[in-house]
Amino acid sequence: MRKKEPRSGCRVTRSRVTRSVTVVVLSFFLCWMPNHAITLWGVLVKFNVVRWDKSYYMIHTYVFPVSVCLVHVNSCLNPVLYCLMRREFRAKLGGLRVRFARRSAVD
Repeated sequence: MRKKEPRSGCRVTRSRVTRSVTVVVLSFFLCWMPNHAITLWGVLVKFNVVRWDKSYYMIHTYVFPVSVCLVHVNSCLNPVLYCLMRREFRAKLGGLRVRFARRSAVD
């Protein structure tokens, strides 16, 4: 019977680790993919694989700077994600929410 406890605990730990890694990788993918797509489009235009048109100019003028900002946001997002995935942090955050709800009800 003792052997079942560590295995179930190990499964829970693996599940949490898998979820954490999945969230971090997904955030990385979502933040970097627009930038890579626009960069690839630029490379294809330079090699004359894709025609240059007005939409290419508009994307590079207005969307590319936003995609670069999104790339930088990913660096700031990782520590926040790590904190939000911790049970202790979520419990304290829930306690704060309850406290603010009580204060709002009193006022």
